[in-house]
Amino acid sequence: MTSDQPSGGRSEPVHPRDVVFLKKTDLTKNPLIREVHTNVSSDIIQITEDKALICLMQNFDQLRYRDAWQVPAGILATLLTVMVTAAPQDKFGLSKETWAALGWVSTLLTGAWLGRELFRLTRGKQVTPRSIVTQLKTITAAVQDGGR
Repeated sequence: MTSDQPSGGRSEPVHPRDVVFLKKTDLTKNPLIREVHTNVSSDIIQITEDKALICLMQNFDQLRYRDAWQVPAGILATLLTVMVTAAPQDKFGLSKETWAALGWVSTLLTGAWLGRELFRLTRGKQVTPRSIVTQLKTITAAVQDGGR
């Protein structure tokens, strides 16, 4: 029987409940281990569900605005390509001039839509997962300070 086998000589897998946590000094006695580094410190954020939901809802709009410009930009690129390269024809009871006017009006409206989304993007705050966690910590700290 080797030293790493459980008693009885069986070589079954070790169940996690049977694992014994060793001290750092016990691990360094093993000739195969040179050093043991420990990095288990962490921050814990305690917050109520309603405050977390409010924080997430406030940031959700900013996250949505971050990518909202892509749809009108794609449509505008398509409309501009069509309006520059295509020659309208008389179809469905409308003259080619009416089709051209409808195309240019659609292009202008889509350009305005893109402008609005870009304006929202530039005037809004930049939201990242780290900024949301920082905001949650701030809310938690304000609640703790207010409760004293």
